[in-house]
Amino acid sequence: VNTEVEVCERQLTVHVSLPPDVKLKDHILLYFFRLCTNTRLDVDEIPSNVFAGVVQDSAAQSFTTFLCEVVTPILKAKTDWGYCTNDQVVQLLSAVDRCVTTLGDNTSAMGSRVVLEPAPAHQGSITLRLESATPEYITECERLIVEWCTSIDVFLTDAFEESRVHMLESSTGPMLEIERWRRRRHLLQSIIEQLKTKDSKAMLTTLIAHKSRYIKKWRAIDIALTDSLNEAKDKHKYLESMKRHLEPICEETRISEIIKTWLPQLNMGFKQWESASRHYAKQGFLGVVLSKLANQLVSLCKMTLLTNPDYDSNMVWGRGVELPAKGTLDNLVDTLTECISLHKYYKECLKTLREMLGPRHTSIQNSSTRRRESSMSRSDSKDSNLHERKRDRRGTNSQVSVYGTTNYGISIYDDMSILGSLDRMIERAKHIIEVINVLNNLDALSKSVADVARCGVSP
Repeated sequence: VNTEVEVCERQLTVHVSLPPDVKLKDHILLYFFRLCTNTRLDVDEIPSNVFAGVVQDSAAQSFTTFLCEVVTPILKAKTDWGYCTNDQVVQLLSAVDRCVTTLGDNTSAMGSRVVLEPAPAHQGSITLRLESATPEYITECERLIVEWCTSIDVFLTDAFEESRVHMLESSTGPMLEIERWRRRRHLLQSIIEQLKTKDSKAMLTTLIAHKSRYIKKWRAIDIALTDSLNEAKDKHKYLESMKRHLEPICEETRISEIIKTWLPQLNMGFKQWESASRHYAKQGFLGVVLSKLANQLVSLCKMTLLTNPDYDSNMVWGRGVELPAKGTLDNLVDTLTECISLHKYYKECLKTLREMLGPRHTSIQNSSTRRRESSMSRSDSKDSNLHERKRDRRGTNSQVSVYGTTNYGISIYDDMSILGSLDRMIERAKHIIEVINVLNNLDALSKSVADVARCGVSP
């Protein structure tokens, strides 16, 4: 303990490290952050030089907010990096952005974890439970299985909607796609593990033996849950196999190296996993990966344009009224041209991949998925009719909606969805080059007509 100050009959205690006997729920945790610690800080300078905050109930959420709102803006505004090269600065900023995004996704996943109510405990073997099952026990089991169906159904529906939204985002790269499917697999496995307990199995066996009306609905939920877990495992395994080709692209800071080395190696990776690539191309998942890769290339081009050491970025992208020097504009044109070359090469790689995978895939949902959805729809319809017929006799109108896993994705022939963000950036780059060319032509014209004033004509 370094300091103890009496404040309103409460003690403010500053610790170098947290003692083991301290209970966090009984204390308020504060953090203080200062950018430069080389000089002594005066009391009057504290409000402008020290960042402070409170660690809320979720430490991960507080840390994510701190990184996003305090650390990241400070790092991006920093200009003096000492002996660090431009490539090292770009790598650091990219790593911080990935860290913030990963922390945010994991924090959201922690809040979305499904915790099922435990099954009622019952002593003895399963046979003994079946023989001694009372009506009260059966009623409790039916209530519990309805809650399970509802919770799992909501989770699967939200997960599917999240996938659809995430597919259309233009700010996420392939590494976040790997992390997302890894997190999805762990969430689904946690649900499966909760259903594998001895009491849970005994409860389901009891309901099946007594021919409960909720078993049909539970079987549909169980099929959808198993399919979702298998889908998450397969896609995460495929992405992990391609990670060694995708990771260098996300970490590389030189556009020329991307064109010469990493994109050709990625194409070779797709060729090595040709059977899996063809399978995911039919489902549309490969198109999603390619679109995320295009987003990563957009981020690389933007970072290169903003941190290029060949010209003053503040002069080019700032709001100054002065026109940048001709040498600065020429260097900017060279960088924009390099971005255009990257776009052209990526389109060629995409064309090569389409030729390798074979015939055009126009269907995103495969036939097995459609058959499963059709059978589940018929099951839901029959179950709904059964409930309508037995509503008066059983005195219940509860019904749980079931949404099975549905394959979604982007066709690898859909250039608009895959290359949309990259195309938009390249169009803007071409417009900037046109503007610079016009300015250069006007500058040359003004110099060539400098003597026109002698004829009585103002230049």
